Amino acid sequence: MKTVSFDFDSCLINGEYSGEANHDMLATMRVFHNAGFRIIITTARNPSRENKETLPDRVLVSDFIKEHELPVDKVVFTSHNENGKGQFLKKENAIIHFDDRDDELESAENHGVIAVKVI
Repeated sequence: MKTVSFDFDSCLINGEYSGEANHDMLATMRVFHNAGFRIIITTARNPSRENKETLPDRVLVSDFIKEHELPVDKVVFTSHNENGKGQFLKKENAIIHFDDRDDELESAENHGVIAVKVI
């Protein structure tokens, strides 16, 4: 199945670690899902810090998915890998990745993934 990937911070939410939903990106995600694509979130976050005890004001990925009833098949945490998200995207067979960071977009492209800049 073809996979489309979305960054979380400053992509699906309008900010780093907290912020309002980016409804345009949520709509884009649903369009791909309705067209039959597998949907993943690929985030540089560290999974060990995805809890309210560590950072009480942080928007948690799992809570956000539930709150907005998103059709996400998998969340990939890269833990700020120094080589970027590209290797993770390739492993997940992603064909498109949406991200706000130029270095992550370059990493995706270097692994054969179409990279789309989110502003």
